Amino acid sequence: MPRPHNVLIPSLMLAINIGFKEIFVVGADHSWLEELTVNENNEALLHQKHFYDEESSKPEYMYRQGKRPRKLHEILEKFMLSFRAYFDIREYSESKEVQIWNATPKSYIDAFERNTLPKKV
Repeated sequence: MPRPHNVLIPSLMLAINIGFKEIFVVGADHSWLEELTVNENNEALLHQKHFYDEESSKPEYMYRQGKRPRKLHEILEKFMLSFRAYFDIREYSESKEVQIWNATPKSYIDAFERNTLPKKV
């Protein structure tokens, strides 16, 4: 299993391994690049907006092992590891003859073919 940088990575692996032959990814924007800023003190901040707290969330530091705020390149590296993991998952899913569809309209995940949810799921 690729390193689980977020909940979607192990979820996809689990779905493949328990035998699903078709998987739809829904609600995985992964639009972190839009939410990343560097302030006047050269501090990298991430404003992780979720549907349940979009109005109350605010830009925050991402900490490296809980000790110090990450630098911009460190944050981007974490993002890269997540996005690369999806290509590893795609390769694994293909070896298991599993189709993974990305049905999230504005998703940054480019590893899976785009599709929409079927009328009956």
